[in-house]
Amino acid sequence: MKTKIKKIGLTIPYDSVFTDVLLNLGGQGYSHVIIHYSGGGDEGAIDEIKLIKKDGVTEYDTEWKLNNKYESDNPNDELFDILTRESLKQLLNGIDDWWNNDGGGGKLFICTYNSLYYCDSYTYETISNQKSLKGSFRDS
Repeated sequence: MKTKIKKIGLTIPYDSVFTDVLLNLGGQGYSHVIIHYSGGGDEGAIDEIKLIKKDGVTEYDTEWKLNNKYESDNPNDELFDILTRESLKQLLNGIDDWWNNDGGGGKLFICTYNSLYYCDSYTYETISNQKSLKGSFRDS
């Protein structure tokens, strides 16, 4: 049996500034937003956004990780659009080239309490090795 995931909205106006949106989510018990994104061949998209409840993420100096028993909910459509727009505008459109050519993707963590982020991004590259050979064939 599938568990129904709640769709979370804001308790403040949807046209609020982004840091207020994040603080509102923090006030609702969500410590982090995690955004999964991927693309290739001139197209990229936000694949999934999860709102992670308090104590669901551990922030290390070199990386942020989900804890084993984290709880999450999904944003409603309006909140999804805000998180998508702001993450693309403020960060994702400016890093690497994850939406073009061979593509790429990643995972973006945003802390709702202080607006800090950690992004684990990757791109794919095709490597071509070329060799030039010269000689002649002979009878065997």
